[in-house]
Amino acid sequence: SADDHVTGWSPDSKHVLFHSGRSQDLPYRVELYAISIDGGQARQISAFEGRDGVYSPKADLIAYVRGPGTWYRKGYQGSSNDDIWISDADGSNNRQFTTHKGQDSYPMWSADGKFVYYVSDVLGGLANIVKQNVGASDKIAPSKPQAVTQHQDEFVRRARMCANGQLIAYECGADIWIHSL
Repeated sequence: SADDHVTGWSPDSKHVLFHSGRSQDLPYRVELYAISIDGGQARQISAFEGRDGVYSPKADLIAYVRGPGTWYRKGYQGSSNDDIWISDADGSNNRQFTTHKGQDSYPMWSADGKFVYYVSDVLGGLANIVKQNVGASDKIAPSKPQAVTQHQDEFVRRARMCANGQLIAYECGADIWIHSL
């Protein structure tokens, strides 16, 4: 049995996204998969080393984390960095969304599908929540990241947006925070 971790639902609640180490390839890595709630064959979504996927509100796109890093160290920039990637919902047309040399994680779609929110230290300092405009779904043309939170004592982690896109819950220090958009 593989080490499977559910990361999200399609907006119509008919598909589940999960990342798993079920691949037989070496070295060990996780990939992002989607499966119907009716069962059947899981299909791989990510291009390579994908996890933490979320469907866009229209369910036509998936934003996910690609890279080997599963940890955070302030200011880290190296070969184990993670970026946010976007694919079509069927796993085709995988393209890189962020290019920061550090860790980008926990992608979240805005309710209108125009922005991807994520956790990053791309603006300097500690990791905080930022957002970027996605552009048209047929041509991903991200804007520059804009700050959403501005924590200076502890870094943000494990951010998740609520279903209506108006609140983000996340960890910072020893506390759970709620940010209103």
